Amino acid sequence: MPRSVYLLLVTKKIQTLINVARNQGSLQAVLAVAEATLPSPYAERSAFTRDFANQISEAPSDWSERFEMWRDGFLPKSYYLYNFDEYSSRSYLTDIHEEHAWNINGLSQKHVNDKRKFHHLLSDRGYKEYLPEYFGDLFQGVLIGSGSDIFSLLDMKGELVIKGHTGAAGKKVYIIKFDGVDYYFNGKPLSKVKLRNYLSSLDGYMVTELCKQSKYISEIYPHTPNTIRMITMNPQDDDPFIARAVHRIGTNRSESVDNFTQGGLSAEVGRSGELGSAVRYSDTTVSWHSSHPDTGAQIQGVIVPQWESICETILSASSDIPELRYLGWDIIVTEKDGFKIIEANANSDTDLIQVHEPLLRDSQVRDFYRTQEVI
Repeated sequence: MPRSVYLLLVTKKIQTLINVARNQGSLQAVLAVAEATLPSPYAERSAFTRDFANQISEAPSDWSERFEMWRDGFLPKSYYLYNFDEYSSRSYLTDIHEEHAWNINGLSQKHVNDKRKFHHLLSDRGYKEYLPEYFGDLFQGVLIGSGSDIFSLLDMKGELVIKGHTGAAGKKVYIIKFDGVDYYFNGKPLSKVKLRNYLSSLDGYMVTELCKQSKYISEIYPHTPNTIRMITMNPQDDDPFIARAVHRIGTNRSESVDNFTQGGLSAEVGRSGELGSAVRYSDTTVSWHSSHPDTGAQIQGVIVPQWESICETILSASSDIPELRYLGWDIIVTEKDGFKIIEANANSDTDLIQVHEPLLRDSQVRDFYRTQEVI
């Protein structure tokens, strides 16, 4: 039976609960009971309901609007991020649908969930030149595979990236530097003793070069690596395409990373490589910026260098790893080597994408998600 029919069957009952909730002010109670009224195919609502309740401070104050968002599969932040006045809610990939997308790559996603494994997979498939130099792995502060200890390597290279084998949203990513006198951890000075003590607590981290980003983006914001997030989809006919791309840009709020979830900016990259206006979300407030809010540098209209080459390479790589049909690639454009593939993800946060335009407005994207049983 279609989902819409299910929902119609329980609408009156849930609306009664909404009225009770208005009087008693218990969102968790109403969501729990409303969830119980849905048939078993929608049991995944349990985790979604908990997430919804955790974000309730970001939800609209009107209880009916809260219910409609929950019913349609959107978390509270989507109320502010997405333009429901201009676009139908059905044109957006919902937060529940985004969870379903984790299943697209099946068992093959193990190659992506471990960043070290994906690095080696791309290298073995012929894309080593597009990867950051890999020095080894850190286990309880001991560097394995390099032939030297972490401090000798840092003294020689000057700066390194230490990244967890697993992790997302900029978490478990650290940048360490040595300028010949002082040591720095994520931009903050730290004594060698304290740095050594902290590194000794890290277990299961890969160590790579810190890629020097291109002038076009360092002029906008030089204090973080600023990466492109590109989503590729590979249908059953093995003809991959780029669904959408955005440029993440760090801010003073996001500190050492460029992640949208930590206060960074998202600027859509057009088909020609031109950046649009950038958006930032913080505490239920969405703000748009044609120039960087901290540096004042122009963002809108800036062209990403080598855009055509980047797209061709990513599509080629996607075709050469057909077992991974859905990927969110993180790419940094460099001055010296053109560009580097920092990593890929088996799923992608879609809020930094859809804040610009709903994904499901594109028929090719919509067909892919439908074929993969996401929607």
